[in-house]
Amino acid sequence: MIKKPFLAFLFAGLFGIGNAMAQTPDSLFQIEQVTDLEEIVVTASPKEYRKLREQPASTTILDEQMLQRHGIDNIKQLNGYIPNLFTPDYGSRMTSAAYIRGIGSRINTPAVGLYVDNLPFIEKSAYDFEYDAIESIDVLRGPQSTLYGRNAMGGLIRIHTKNPFRYQGTDFIIGAASYGGYRASLNTYQRVSSRLAFSAGGFLAHEDGIWRNSYTNGLMDKTDRSGLRFRMLWLPADNLKIGLNSSYEYSDQGGYPYFYRGNLEEETRSSEVGRISVNDPSHYRRHLLNNGITVEYQTNHFTLSAVTGHQYLTDNMLLDQDFTEQDLFTLGQRQQINTLSEEIALKSKSGRRWQWTTGVFGFYQWLNTNAPVAFKKEGLTTLIEDNVNDIFPSSPMAPTMHLTLNNNELAIGDIFRTPTYNLAAYHQSTFNHLFGLQGLSLTLGIRLDYEKMYIDYDSYSQPLDFTFDFAMAGVGPRPPINLT
Repeated sequence: MIKKPFLAFLFAGLFGIGNAMAQTPDSLFQIEQVTDLEEIVVTASPKEYRKLREQPASTTILDEQMLQRHGIDNIKQLNGYIPNLFTPDYGSRMTSAAYIRGIGSRINTPAVGLYVDNLPFIEKSAYDFEYDAIESIDVLRGPQSTLYGRNAMGGLIRIHTKNPFRYQGTDFIIGAASYGGYRASLNTYQRVSSRLAFSAGGFLAHEDGIWRNSYTNGLMDKTDRSGLRFRMLWLPADNLKIGLNSSYEYSDQGGYPYFYRGNLEEETRSSEVGRISVNDPSHYRRHLLNNGITVEYQTNHFTLSAVTGHQYLTDNMLLDQDFTEQDLFTLGQRQQINTLSEEIALKSKSGRRWQWTTGVFGFYQWLNTNAPVAFKKEGLTTLIEDNVNDIFPSSPMAPTMHLTLNNNELAIGDIFRTPTYNLAAYHQSTFNHLFGLQGLSLTLGIRLDYEKMYIDYDSYSQPLDFTFDFAMAGVGPRPPINLT
């Protein structure tokens, strides 16, 4: 990738020719021109048989220096550096939707795929993780579904960590920022022999936050993160490569600094409108574990690769869902996700007129979600008791009824068990130099996907304890009716 624009090279070339003609008129064709180029790192892929810059796709590559220079350490900070990419921040790392050219999904299956060292991240709740020891990031805009499946309709994000065969040493990075932010990481890269290398490291990060809760007079978006990672590459033979990847990350994030916008029909509690003031704690805590094994075998005619991945995620979200100082109700959500994936791919050697990739892919995911809602005493009175009593007529000639709730709290829960499995087969062929024209190629691809999802749903609730007072005009009150 040439640093200087074309015109700069043109002027530099003319200047060099002028100097050469002035000094040695007979040596015009002996001029040696030196051009500085940025370092180009070629990263192998088990699927593509062409270099990234030769593929018919709109791509952007961020190298390690650019990531460090701009302080990019998670997916949401890619905004502004990748054209057509938008990753909104909804207040926590739980929902990390990515949109490319407006195509994306906030819930359910993501439309932008994510791969880390060729391992797929199937659950988008795991998309937002700490970028530590990253060598480069490739973003491919546009559909990549032939090779990368159902969640790559909008595009693809590929993240590559540092290769210990290419880089050896120990990196210690420490930084500080405003609003109580600091980060420290330590990573070591060791080449044990010509056939074995590994890397290991970890990080700690903290931010005090910027959004203040006026109810507690404290910051509500404090974040603590920590993680460990390990990678090993082994070359037992000249044509065989085995890789092992493992990473763990813990995140404790205060969040959801939302405020009450008020009632459009009648303004109530005007002191709470437009300011963050919540009385119940809100946070998101997550454990994320990723493991992967990659095997690559080379022959004279093709490359065989197998990628086995496992991802475990457990989290806990707690939210003051009324977003006011009132003690109305809170929402919680706990997820536990286990995902196993396997992919076997064959691809032809590069440099041939007919190049192809074919393979099979499958995954199984266990997803258990528990989403309880807890109504507090004030919430039961305001949202249920008062609304029900407003329905009953107050005319002297009509019967009057009054509802009284005796619960101090009411818990309503939903439990979802959502197992999912997917099987796919794909093939892509590229025919180069069509009609004898150098550089003209045609790429055709097909993918067959079968996916099935089950939903096993349970709902539960505490008993509702309430009393009805009933009276009829001219008759007098009746004894109260108590029901549970």
